[in-house]
Amino acid sequence: MVYDIERFVPRDGIPVLKGFIKNGQLIVWCPFCRCFHIHCATDGTKSMRGHRVAHCAPDSPFTNTGYYIRPFTKGEMTKMRDC
Repeated sequence: MVYDIERFVPRDGIPVLKGFIKNGQLIVWCPFCRCFHIHCATDGTKSMRGHRVAHCAPDSPFTNTGYYIRPFTKGEMTKMRDC
C-alpha cells in the first residue's frame, strides 16, 4: 500500500495524527497501521500536548519521526460512533 504521509506533516516535519482522551489515556488513530494506538498522558494533565513516540509497525513512516496528536472534531467523533 502506498501511503501519503505528506498530508499529515506540518512545517516542522513532524506528522500530526488525530485522537481523543478516554479514561486518562490518549487514543490515536494511525492511518498507516489502520488501528488505534494508546499513549499515556505524560504530563499528568491528560492533555494531548507534546511529541509522541510511534507505536507502529517497523515499516511505518511514523517510526522515525513519531507524531503529535490533535483532537478529533465533534463531527468526526459522531461519525466514528455511528459506524
